Amino acid sequence: MAELPKEELFTGKGKGMSDVYCYVMKGSTLLLADERNKKHLLDLLLCAHRACSCPVYAFCVTDDAAYFITEAEDMYTLQMLQERVTERFWEIYEGFPDTEGARWLRAQRIEAIRSMSEFARRCRAVHRLPLSLGYVRRIGDYWWSSYQNYQQGYHWCMVDCSVLLQFFSSDPQEAFHRLRLHHGARKIRKKLPKEAHSLDDTIYDNEVQAEA
Repeated sequence: MAELPKEELFTGKGKGMSDVYCYVMKGSTLLLADERNKKHLLDLLLCAHRACSCPVYAFCVTDDAAYFITEAEDMYTLQMLQERVTERFWEIYEGFPDTEGARWLRAQRIEAIRSMSEFARRCRAVHRLPLSLGYVRRIGDYWWSSYQNYQQGYHWCMVDCSVLLQFFSSDPQEAFHRLRLHHGARKIRKKLPKEAHSLDDTIYDNEVQAEA
């Protein structure tokens, strides 16, 4: 995929028939605070994405929600995916204590992503959630996130790193350095030449930077 202008309309890697979306599914901390249940939910979601042939560009499962950036033919496809995952999740935990009348998982929102710069910002926001929530001091230490794929740690299925990396550079090593810089790695930021910081003007916000 060729590098795109930062504000060009983004329609993903498909043949002009798909769009890129960010969606959130809210859950109960009574379940998702348990690491085993995070794994169950993540397995269900990734399997559903495989069944729909919807690549995942970023995700993070926290103690009360799952955040995904993905590509799909339309919003209806993702709504159906969320419904299937909700049904399967309920089947697993229907007999869980104190579940009567509770909604353990529900679709929260689906939003379209319209430009590459927005795509980069959203991916960064999703990957930095564990840091923002105080779970870890380095985002690379959080297990339930697609940042594991980007830093070549654990390989979660259905995660496509190529689009975000190619946004930064066509050179793999430079793309990885810029990825870490984008996510807030101060040490890497100091090592890069001045011209490598130019992307920062359009995709950084005013958050306090922390090492990725």
